[in-house]
Amino acid sequence: MGVVALLGVVATLATYNREQAVLTPGSSPQSAPSGPNDARSLFGLVTLDNPNQLLYDPDHGVVVGYAARSASTLMVELFLHSIDELGTAVTEAEQIGKMKPHNYAKKQLADRYHVDNKVLCRGSKVARATNVTASLKLVANPYIRAVSSFVHQMNTAISHECPRIPHPNTPIHPMCSQLEISEAVTENADELMANTTFIQWLEAVKKVGFRQLDMHTLPQASQLENEPGCKFDHICKLEDDLQGCLDEVNAKSGANFSVKGLEQFMSQQNSTVVDHPHKAKDTFRGAEEVATLPWSRLQALAGEPVASDWYRGDAGERATELVRKLYKLDFEMYNYKQ
Repeated sequence: MGVVALLGVVATLATYNREQAVLTPGSSPQSAPSGPNDARSLFGLVTLDNPNQLLYDPDHGVVVGYAARSASTLMVELFLHSIDELGTAVTEAEQIGKMKPHNYAKKQLADRYHVDNKVLCRGSKVARATNVTASLKLVANPYIRAVSSFVHQMNTAISHECPRIPHPNTPIHPMCSQLEISEAVTENADELMANTTFIQWLEAVKKVGFRQLDMHTLPQASQLENEPGCKFDHICKLEDDLQGCLDEVNAKSGANFSVKGLEQFMSQQNSTVVDHPHKAKDTFRGAEEVATLPWSRLQALAGEPVASDWYRGDAGERATELVRKLYKLDFEMYNYKQ
């Protein structure tokens, strides 16, 4: 199949938390990378209100991009830490209470820390008016990200599109129909999604199409990046030498993106808003094809499937084929082996 060698890595710092660690692909003892994978996410998933905006460090001229379910949380944390705003973000979250800490990045940061995505396009009006010394985007292996997206969609009942109690005269999202859960009446999302499998979810995504889905399932590559002259200077891959990639940006710009620094900051936090490390379960050793296991069964597993488990067996090969087709642009754009 040619995929297993690509998948023996920890998925993302953003998805490996209390709620999702059991189902997020992890690394085998032989292949576990060091460094950032030892940390844990401080904040939840981060997205900007305006998808056409990127984070920007005006003091060093660094443009930062990311995609949902691809360690976006980690990238925003690194950015906030580098501009010395992470401590303020935690304090703000504690004071406001219901406000999630990650909202600080999109709602509390001054306008100077945001820039229109056209800044990536050489010769554009925004690019000419903006000091840019380096631009970077954090991405993840499409096979791993597909699992991360699946876990998120199960936890949220397709980004809250599938109601636990159907409402008369309310349009039914096509994913709910495809997964045959549109008429279910349950107490929670876990019960609603209980019988859904990874392979069923992928098949449903293929049938429904990306136009009906949100950022948690869409490809990492943006439409703008596919246009001539609109590229990030540095593509930092979560599974590779992340700090090495960040160091290249630091050397070019004078910025200070530091995974170790972020880890040290997090280790000193006693705040209730901090997502403290989750102790992972033992490695999954079952013979089942993970791609065919229903959500309820996946949650009950004693062992934790590594990434390659999700793509094992006949169903795993079909899952591999679907991910290759669905996320073809990501494979090509970010030079991932298929």
